[in-house]
Amino acid sequence: MSKILVTGGNGFVAAQVLISALTRGHQVVATVRNTEKGEQTKQALSSRVGDKISNLSFAIVPSIEAEHAFDEVIKNNSFHAVVHTATPFYLNAKDPKEIVTPAVDSTKYILKSVQDHGPTVKRVVITSSFASIVDPTTGYRPGYVYTEKDWNPISWEATNAGDPIDAYYGAKTWAERAAWDFMKENSPQFDLVVLCPPMIYGDVAQYTPSISSLNTSSASLYAVLSGQDKEISQQHVMIFCNVADIGRAHVLAVVCDIRYANASE
Repeated sequence: MSKILVTGGNGFVAAQVLISALTRGHQVVATVRNTEKGEQTKQALSSRVGDKISNLSFAIVPSIEAEHAFDEVIKNNSFHAVVHTATPFYLNAKDPKEIVTPAVDSTKYILKSVQDHGPTVKRVVITSSFASIVDPTTGYRPGYVYTEKDWNPISWEATNAGDPIDAYYGAKTWAERAAWDFMKENSPQFDLVVLCPPMIYGDVAQYTPSISSLNTSSASLYAVLSGQDKEISQQHVMIFCNVADIGRAHVLAVVCDIRYANASE
């Protein structure tokens, strides 16, 4: 089976990507920021994938926004595909640069690393977001069919103006735009698939030692169910999907050829 690189391997979505890839027999190298996170991830996933956990290894990438962050792991392996899930997701950034810089720069730099050092890579799959598609000013638009022609119209200036929600929406939008611009300008040896899921909920498979370490979407759901929040906060986008479905979608995207929005019915 294929050898796949998965970035941000200790994340909420990435954990499901790893489970799906490993159970299908793929060999996977996951990037994490330090050795401890790799050990924790392997511990969390061992009971879910059984002896196929032996097909999982880790590469240390301390800073995903560093220009050559992914060079070594790509040089040292012969990957068939790269799945880039690593990007911050939180909606309360004090400074937009906290999420905009790693989202945009990591996208550009991993594509450049694959182009320069990954001759065996046939496809890069990137986790984008419905945030890069939706235009919040149009409302919920019931019945509207989104396509690859739809983009969030947020400007770079609005992205960096200080509003944390705009920062997240802008980070996802400009990161995806950077990816497609790279493909157009460089015509690399690999092709690109981008997944654009809306809010993601579901099984927390990643290492989570406490409630305080829950990922953003799971923490918001827990706050309602536990009574910390008395009502569900209004969302710009009232569509949701299951994290296990998104994990499978990433692995299937290794052999698919569409940029699409994925939502559970």
